[in-house]
Amino acid sequence: MNLYIWSGFFSFVCNLIIGVYVFSQNPTEKINRLFLLFSIGVGGWSIGSFFVNILEGGLGLQMLRFNYLFGIWLPPVYLAFIHEVLKRREEQKIIVYIGYSISTFLSIFVFTPWFIQGVRILEDSFFRISAPGIFYYLFFAFFSLMMLEIIRQNWQGIRESEGSEKVRRKWLLLANSLAILAGFEYFSRVFAILKSSPLDDYILVIYTFVLAYAIRRYRLLDIDEVLAFHREKLMLTGLLAASINHEIRNPLFLIQEMTRKAKEASSTGGSLAEI
Repeated sequence: MNLYIWSGFFSFVCNLIIGVYVFSQNPTEKINRLFLLFSIGVGGWSIGSFFVNILEGGLGLQMLRFNYLFGIWLPPVYLAFIHEVLKRREEQKIIVYIGYSISTFLSIFVFTPWFIQGVRILEDSFFRISAPGIFYYLFFAFFSLMMLEIIRQNWQGIRESEGSEKVRRKWLLLANSLAILAGFEYFSRVFAILKSSPLDDYILVIYTFVLAYAIRRYRLLDIDEVLAFHREKLMLTGLLAASINHEIRNPLFLIQEMTRKAKEASSTGGSLAEI
């Protein structure tokens, strides 16, 4: 069996290992759970190239369609993970919910020829790949827009941060860019822009090693570090608010006390000069 085919299996294993590792560090945190789902999505989609090339006939096609379910749900889960890392407000997450709605719609058609018509062989190799249906183009547009939003959010997060947090977010952007590059590299074969065997699964293996290095070296996705950074910002905001409150409250208290004494003086017939 060719190495191209096995690369999909290697990508699945690598993504599953790193996803389970991050999840095991703190299973109760939403960030860790979302990262596990994202890793399963990447691995589940990539292993489709393995199954479609080792299984014959209709079974290979149905397995390929099944694996696309992971790809369909990948964009909103990925964006939800990025929003959680960056601690976005709830009203900023509306695009995630729109993404879930589109993923639900596409899932209805994933096992039909409207999504994948069949399997074809690349001209310059023996590699089998998807023959897209009409809804596949909608999936491509959906994937592209969501990935652009993820890059935008990631870049904005870098600009908002500083110090070690900024370094971690730069490494996250690098890993994100590799994962997104792998997706578009595969699409270039599906749409017959490139005709050689896909390299997306190789890129995804590199992505997992980059992510693993950043996790070990810079404590990327360390939930305690992420929460500590945001706790520090909240603490500084609280101190500033307390300081402003103190400076405003003192004059207000003096005015209130003077007003009270003026009322007492007027009720007893005294003069304001006595206050």
